[in-house]
Amino acid sequence: MPAVKKAAVLVPPTPANQVEEAVAVSKETVEVVVKAGTDVAAKSYEKAVAMTKEGVDNASKMQGEAVKGYEDMMTFGQAQLQAWIVASNIFVKGSQQVAQECMKMAQTAMDGNLANTKALFACKDVKELVDLQASVTRSSYESLLADSRKLAEMSVRVTEQAFAPLAERANATLAAFGKPFGA
Repeated sequence: MPAVKKAAVLVPPTPANQVEEAVAVSKETVEVVVKAGTDVAAKSYEKAVAMTKEGVDNASKMQGEAVKGYEDMMTFGQAQLQAWIVASNIFVKGSQQVAQECMKMAQTAMDGNLANTKALFACKDVKELVDLQASVTRSSYESLLADSRKLAEMSVRVTEQAFAPLAERANATLAAFGKPFGA
């Protein structure tokens, strides 16, 4: 007598399981992107600082061989370069902080969306679904406003801090135009 094979019973996936699986994959992707972005930014920052220091060192070596007027111009140029270096460092660090905050906000939103989706699937009737959706929409909008305000404040603070050394140098430059180099 031939052996009879039993058919495997397939259980259809539930929407909640599909959402959880999609969120898990999204979380892994976000983590990989954040790690890669942070690594690239750190390497670029270190390379820029090293190249800038090398340029400043080369400029300093040439300064010792120049006449008094040339020394004054080099000192002036070096101060300008230093202001740009400081401003650039502040901007890069501030940009990293803003990017990290964006990633935190995205992660929080993703977690909230997962919880909201589960809650929506658990609704027993249309009224409950509509009420929950209205609450979720209001909460999401309020969160969006708060996050936008926070990012705007961070961006303004970074911009102000980054431009402070440049503003100081601009004032020094205006003052220097009142007297000739070497005087």
